[in-house]
Amino acid sequence: MIRFETDRLILRNYTMDDVPAVHEYFSNEEVSRYEDFWPQTMEEVAEGLSDWKDMDNRMAVVLKETGELIGSVGYWDDEEDEDGETEYWIDFDFNPRFWHKGYAYEAAKEVVRHLTEDLHVKEIWGDCDERNAASSKLLERLGFEYIETVDDSYKDDADGNPIMIRSKVYKLTAGTAVQDDHAEHYTYLALRDRPELKNAAAKWFNSKWGVPEEAYLECMDSYLSLETEYGWYLCLDGDRIVGGLGVIENDFHDRKDLSPNVCAVFTEEDFRGRGIAGRLLNMAVEDLRAKGISPVYLVTDHTGFYERYGWEFLCMVQGDGEPDMTRMYVHR
Repeated sequence: MIRFETDRLILRNYTMDDVPAVHEYFSNEEVSRYEDFWPQTMEEVAEGLSDWKDMDNRMAVVLKETGELIGSVGYWDDEEDEDGETEYWIDFDFNPRFWHKGYAYEAAKEVVRHLTEDLHVKEIWGDCDERNAASSKLLERLGFEYIETVDDSYKDDADGNPIMIRSKVYKLTAGTAVQDDHAEHYTYLALRDRPELKNAAAKWFNSKWGVPEEAYLECMDSYLSLETEYGWYLCLDGDRIVGGLGVIENDFHDRKDLSPNVCAVFTEEDFRGRGIAGRLLNMAVEDLRAKGISPVYLVTDHTGFYERYGWEFLCMVQGDGEPDMTRMYVHR
């Protein structure tokens, strides 16, 4: 038998009494849309739990305060890799009624601790449907590094036609997990959510990049007045701006056909390594995609960082007034 406790949760073995609670979210299309199954019947859930109840690597997640089962978390070991090492994969599913409360992060963080500290696992893998931005963000917040996007498996649509599921694959190396207990107190927002921050944001971006405040204000005014959907995104720690980025037509390069461009990505030095920039990048991409704007581009000299968040190297471009070529990335 297995049992772990966190501040708000209990992770324990399943029992057959859990079937109705598990069925509630496994029969929800918001859950199954990112899995290789359609909503499951009560009988299918019962069949699955009859196996899971005897497995210490499959855990029910229960609220301490109410005893309510709100999700599942665990891990499974895959076949040995080419070096003869067993690969461990983390897994989680939660009832949509309890999304956006930090429960999945809290439970998954405990599983990562168990694997690395108790079982001495050196590497942990994770994957999720490439459309599932929330799961991508959770893995990144835990310290997982994006590796690649692959054709994973098929499911049939309502008419019986096969649908390919493409998955983003992540890896965590022991010792690199993010331990940021303040992360849930950060506020991520688009400037339209808090237009009164416009002047403070322009001043902050100016202090990081040296571009005149007036240039930022002009772009922000166009966004706030609905002249453009190219937005500005901020992370706040209390009232302090600790991270931000913008989206503009062209980030001062010769490929005018590659638009729009993410620009001015910056995180305060004492807040780096906490997944802030990655979450802002994902936030901007998803916001633009929801408005029918895709793909999105950016220019950078960095290699390795943006790949973690689904960006792909596209080509070299010539920056305005720059002697050397720089790298252009795309997020499709």
